[in-house]
Amino acid sequence: MSQFGKLISNHGPGGYIQTLTGDVGPAQFPNFGNINIFGANGIETEGSAGLSTLLVKNLRDVSEYVVAPIPGDAGYSSIQAAINQAVADG
Repeated sequence: MSQFGKLISNHGPGGYIQTLTGDVGPAQFPNFGNINIFGANGIETEGSAGLSTLLVKNLRDVSEYVVAPIPGDAGYSSIQAAINQAVADG
């Protein structure tokens, strides 16, 4: 299960996130105070400036025929491949 790391106490209402830990791999530490979260395989992440909110969307909830220009980032790397599969699936 993914989880947030330890919080470091500060003088504000919250704390600082020290690490992020995913389902696999080592804990991730901030680089210059930032931890990037990138989506892959049909997952998109979108931050909201000033709201301290990160939205993670599964693009396959919209369509199982997600296309991305980089192989491996989505189910299909070309629109034609997605169309061909959709036709084959009926």
